[in-house]
Amino acid sequence: AKSMAEEREQMYKGKIKQQAREYQAQLVELMKKEAVDEAASEAIRQAEQEKAWRKREEVWERDRAMRAKLMEEVMAVRRQQLEERLEQNRRERDNALRERQKMLRDVEEMHTRDVLQSQVRRHIAKDHQREILAQIEEGWVKMRREMELAALEMEASRREEEAYQARLQREMLTQRPTKNHGLKSTGLF
Repeated sequence: AKSMAEEREQMYKGKIKQQAREYQAQLVELMKKEAVDEAASEAIRQAEQEKAWRKREEVWERDRAMRAKLMEEVMAVRRQQLEERLEQNRRERDNALRERQKMLRDVEEMHTRDVLQSQVRRHIAKDHQREILAQIEEGWVKMRREMELAALEMEASRREEEAYQARLQREMLTQRPTKNHGLKSTGLF
């Protein structure tokens, strides 16, 4: 009887051990499964994280490309504005230089014109002066000639008068008294 009881107990213990082993085996399997599931979950999480990271990187790359493009466009606009401003400055400088050169030419032309006008005026004044002096000289010459002619005429008249008076005196001295038939003698015959 004792051995039966022991045997049953032994069997019971063996059964319990068996159950314990089976349970342990199941637990190991479960743990393995859970470990696999965990690893799978981790792998999935890792994959999702990598996917999310790649997506974020793509967004960042897109944003960076957009920023770079925008910066390039801004720089292109600024470069164009700068070139236009430089071109405008160059045009204004060229215009100012042309205007200055024109002003200098105008001033030079005005100076040349003033000098020429002054020279012309001096020439005209000299010519006019010469003309007036020539007219005065001509007047003096003419007046002297006229005075000389008048003096000569006066001298000729005086000589004629003297000759006439002398002839008259001679005739009066040489004339004999005659009958004049009642006419008064004029002293001419």
